Amino acid sequence: MESPVLSNQTFNKIRRLVKEEFGLNLTEQKKSLVLARLQKLLTQNSFNDFDSYLGFLLKDKTGQALSDFINKMTTNHTYFNRESKHFDFLRKFVFPQWLPVIKSYNPTKKIRIWSAGCASGEEPYQLAMELIDFFGYSQLKEKVAVLATDISTEALMQARQGIYSRENVFNLPPAYVPKFFLPKGANQYVVKPMLKDFILFKRLNLIRTTFPFKNRFHVIICRNVMIYFDQPTKDQLLEKFYQFLEPGGYLLIGHSESLMQRDKLFKYVQPSIYQKALKHEGN
Repeated sequence: MESPVLSNQTFNKIRRLVKEEFGLNLTEQKKSLVLARLQKLLTQNSFNDFDSYLGFLLKDKTGQALSDFINKMTTNHTYFNRESKHFDFLRKFVFPQWLPVIKSYNPTKKIRIWSAGCASGEEPYQLAMELIDFFGYSQLKEKVAVLATDISTEALMQARQGIYSRENVFNLPPAYVPKFFLPKGANQYVVKPMLKDFILFKRLNLIRTTFPFKNRFHVIICRNVMIYFDQPTKDQLLEKFYQFLEPGGYLLIGHSESLMQRDKLFKYVQPSIYQKALKHEGN
């Protein structure tokens, strides 16, 4: 049986669907990637061509077909200690600012961090490791909350399991491995339960009109996500990041990214690190 052909017309329909539902900007150069990633879904659902599969996607009311679709379309490649300068910055400049809150007996004072686009969980788990290593586990109880979100249900399932390869775990500082992991078989490690005490994993589409948050965050980390958005979508997301950052809060993005905001919502601190600007503070 011949492999199904993805016509330009159908590819453009898929591009519109991905843009409207998830904000992702698929260029013409991504056609071969889309073809490769969706062929397995066509086979699993017994479709002979892309048009039939697209019709199925559009008619499905459960949302499961669209969820399976975006799981295949998104890239969730990450690893521990990726862009490690971010963690160095947090330890050196940000964590010390939080000491009064961590030591406070006021239950209403809490540090909140959002890992937006957490993929398979390495980023939020390392955040928990850095926090525990700096402040101590007992100091953090009821004082710190890490929200980790992603659009991919497959990635979130991996993140919740917290099982990683030996090679991945060994990217971390050597002392972290016995402190925060348990061996699982010959070549895998699983995160210790104490790391999960501070992290809530949730599915979230970053292009939704509003975010379901009651409180602001002290740090938002969104690394290598906005590179898939066009400029208007990126601008809308940055407005929402600004809205949900505490005054003086930090936004960390990927090292290959930069903010070119005309209205200066964020103040440049150093490459890929920005701070909420005072302008529009009343908004």
